[in-house]
Amino acid sequence: MLAADNLNNYALSMLDLGKPDQAKNEWEAAVDLAPSHWQSVANQTMFLWRMGELDDEEAYRRLSELETQGDASDESVDVLV
Repeated sequence: MLAADNLNNYALSMLDLGKPDQAKNEWEAAVDLAPSHWQSVANQTMFLWRMGELDDEEAYRRLSELETQGDASDESVDVLV
C-alpha cells in the first residue's frame, strides 16, 4: 500500500500546484495499483465529481462501497458518506 500512498500524496501535490491533469493520472495509477486503497479512491472520486466527470449518484456509490473494504475504518468512511 505504500506505493498507493505515495501516488495519492503526489496527486494531491500536483493538484496544489495547479496541475489537475497530472493529479488525475496519479490517482488513476494509485487506484489501478491498489483498488482497495480507500484514500486514493476517495480523493479520486471527489476530484472527478468536482470536475464534473462523475454525477452525484456515481460519486455516492463509489464512496459508499468504501464501507465494505477492509482498509477503511468505519469512522473515516462515515465522514465521507
